[in-house]
Amino acid sequence: MNDMRIRSVSERLTLSIVLLLYGDQLAAGNEGVCKTKLSHDVYVPSNNLSCQEDASDNKSFVIERYRPAKKSCASDFDTTERRSEMFGGKGTTIGCWLVWCCIFLTYHVVSEAPAAGVNDVLVFTVASNETDGFRRYLRSAEVYGFSDKLNILGLGETWKGGNVVKYSGGGYKINLFKKALKDYQNDEKKIVLFTDSYDVIFLGGLPAIVERFLDTGARVLFSAEGYCWPDKSLAADYPPVSRGKRYLNSGGFIGYASDLYKILDTAPIKDEDDDQLFYTTVYLQDELRLRHKIKLDHKSEIFQNLHGAVADVELRFKGEEAYLQNIVYNTVPLVLHGNGFSKLVLNSLGNYLAHAWTANEGCLECWNRTIELDKTKPATHPVILIAVFIERPTPFLEEFFRAIYRQSYPKSRLHLFVYNNVPYHEDVVDDFFEKIGQEYLSAKRILPSDGVSEVDARKLAMDHCLLKECSGYMSVDAVAHLDNEHTLKLLVEQQRGIIAPLLIRPYKAWSNFWGAITDDGFYARSFDYMEIIKNERSMFNGQSRLPLPSPYKTLKRRPPENKATAVHPVMGQNKGSPVSADGRARCNAFSDALLRRAIRRITLMSGFRGLWNVPFVSNCYLINATIIANKATRPSYEDGDLDTEMAFAQGNRQRGLFMYVSNRLEFGHLVDPDTYDIRLTYPDMYQIMDNKLDWEKRYIHPNYSENFNPDNKPIQPCPDVYWFPIVNVRFTKELVGIVETFGQWSDGTNQDPRLSGGYENVPTRDIHMNQVQYEEQWLYFLKEYVRPLQELVFTGYYHDDPRLDSGYEAVPTRDIHMTQVGLQDAWLKFLKDYVSPLQQHVFTGYDDYPPRSLMNFVVRYRPDEQPSLRPHHDSSTYTINIALNQAGVDYEGGGCRFIRYNCSVTDTKPGWMLLHPGRLTHYHEGLRVIAGTRYIMISFVDP
Repeated sequence: MNDMRIRSVSERLTLSIVLLLYGDQLAAGNEGVCKTKLSHDVYVPSNNLSCQEDASDNKSFVIERYRPAKKSCASDFDTTERRSEMFGGKGTTIGCWLVWCCIFLTYHVVSEAPAAGVNDVLVFTVASNETDGFRRYLRSAEVYGFSDKLNILGLGETWKGGNVVKYSGGGYKINLFKKALKDYQNDEKKIVLFTDSYDVIFLGGLPAIVERFLDTGARVLFSAEGYCWPDKSLAADYPPVSRGKRYLNSGGFIGYASDLYKILDTAPIKDEDDDQLFYTTVYLQDELRLRHKIKLDHKSEIFQNLHGAVADVELRFKGEEAYLQNIVYNTVPLVLHGNGFSKLVLNSLGNYLAHAWTANEGCLECWNRTIELDKTKPATHPVILIAVFIERPTPFLEEFFRAIYRQSYPKSRLHLFVYNNVPYHEDVVDDFFEKIGQEYLSAKRILPSDGVSEVDARKLAMDHCLLKECSGYMSVDAVAHLDNEHTLKLLVEQQRGIIAPLLIRPYKAWSNFWGAITDDGFYARSFDYMEIIKNERSMFNGQSRLPLPSPYKTLKRRPPENKATAVHPVMGQNKGSPVSADGRARCNAFSDALLRRAIRRITLMSGFRGLWNVPFVSNCYLINATIIANKATRPSYEDGDLDTEMAFAQGNRQRGLFMYVSNRLEFGHLVDPDTYDIRLTYPDMYQIMDNKLDWEKRYIHPNYSENFNPDNKPIQPCPDVYWFPIVNVRFTKELVGIVETFGQWSDGTNQDPRLSGGYENVPTRDIHMNQVQYEEQWLYFLKEYVRPLQELVFTGYYHDDPRLDSGYEAVPTRDIHMTQVGLQDAWLKFLKDYVSPLQQHVFTGYDDYPPRSLMNFVVRYRPDEQPSLRPHHDSSTYTINIALNQAGVDYEGGGCRFIRYNCSVTDTKPGWMLLHPGRLTHYHEGLRVIAGTRYIMISFVDP
């Protein structure tokens, strides 16, 4: 998008050769070359975009204006003799060659010269502080090559223009601009571009901007919008417009210095008065409008104001580069202004525009302002305070603290602050502080008994950060598991004011950021939300247009080359660190080159990775301590009825603080605390469905995956009896703890009121899973972890049909179940009365009528209760038997004997599962326990 008239020698040379070789042919058919005045547009192939083209086309051209002076030539050239002797032709007149040489030389002279006024352009803006929006503005000017022409007015000075967020104001900008323009008040040739800064992004270079301005024929051109503001009563006074936006917006305008100064000098204005009203008053005066040839950019040829016009634009990609298309007027604007309530949309667009992100190279903005930390020099790392908040009962807290401890950031540069509002979790917090709390620079703790609210705790944590003179404040809620040990280090190196690592609930679309918000501040899905959380480039799969949902009511920078002098421009001065002349701490190069290269490779090669400016982050984020220290920008966690997360995000948006979320790498995940019930015994055991990933890490046997290794032969202690590692010892102990805490063991007789028929043919002393509220979880366990093993060894047995419990039918037929036609009970009676006697006659010992529901239970064997179990068939297609304690340690004797094969399994291991056919072939008995207590978990699958 670097729009120059003719930008390269190769382009000029190519066109020159074309003119020399074929120019006479181009002139053929004309009465004379002199009559073919070269005032036409020259179309030059380019990878760039222009508003004159339909950017949705697959081919890209830039219309380059070529206007040499219209000079007269001899009119009597003989165009019939076209070949030069130089090229083997005959009779070419010298006059014709003189014409084409004149064209050739004129083309080179004109093409070397820039567009009129390009080198004579000044760019002005007003900015009191170096905000995130201001840095974005500067970067876009740098991308398009004119940062050296910027004139920043009022930087570092007190803003005197009133609260323009809530009220009209901004006259201060006019007074600053007028003072700066005074030296050019009589310059009728110098072109001046003025824009706002905090909410503006340049989308093209000065040559293109100036050229489009010249095409309008105006002396002064203001941007236009669809609202008459701040005085709606003036709407009727505006000149009528046949097509386009009608009303003036002062966020961007361009004109000649002399005219602009005269406009500024028409009347005095107070600093608190409204700048847009001032310019509107001038524009509505016919005499001034005509004298200075003031026009509005009705169709967004140059300036695109987003307020009220979000639906007018689309984010598009041509090749690898993003651009903005106005689909109403078919223009490609060069200056984007997020005025009014459109600033969040501007932030979203800014994630892609101005070479911030490209389809081929990924996130280029990610490398901007980054630093590298040298792990061999921990003293150079900024001091960070990690603030942990446990405000509600949260599953898998042990793993959470383990992830905090494993962060690679040197603990000698970390302060720790832990707020716990849940008495249930005190044991885990105690254990953490007792074992490793002393390794940190300092550790402070707030107990549930202290009675401190969450809001006050978050305030205290920020105050504690300032007290410890930290450079950064890392807030981590207990639901945020930082599985990547480099998370904190990478966030510090990213050097943003507020930045969060992307964390999602595994297998779900819930994350710690929102891509957009509704008008009332609640969640809305942005156009790129799913691509970001899934790390997928689906938006590029044959689609180049990305319309923005209106209802949400380049400098290709590489990693720093001079790594030895990378500084901390954001984190501020570091206590005890070497300090540069500008007072900022310096760090040496990041020595872990492998990690650095991995980040680079992953960012460029995989999926949809980047650094995203979003309206809401939560659960885990790093804040620059200077933001906390500044009263005007200090985060707030209370705002009316809003919860702390929404209050935090809303306050940041109101203060103009950008919140970034990074998915450049996999950083970790969120746990879901919504169903966590601490009234249960071992409540984490019940999280198998809601927090499957963490449940697996805690309870599944470490060798479970080896069961599916093609080179691994399943253990078979008896024929068709398979033995698999499936859960670990912790699972077995906690399951025993659950049933023992419940304590209501059956009496071991045939009478069992828990069964639908009230009769147990082969009774045991047991507790069913539905008695301890674990039935649903156990069925899920069977489906996810047992069924794959069963399918591995019992080939061909599948089960999936929506009419069936497990939902899968491997060999489907066109059928109707008896339940569908009301014959189920009658058919079951038929089986019992007429089929079962035949079965018993040929399959001895199988005389148990199958129950109608699955049975899942823990069995307890004791010498003084029930020491053994008589021979029997299980009422199942197959049975699983998981040992819950250790033979020879917790009990003596015991085991399972398969009578038909005279084969016994006695040396069972906790967490290992026996899997065998239930009925017909594996008639078996429970061997006597002679000492201790034996626990086993039994399931009859597919009765």
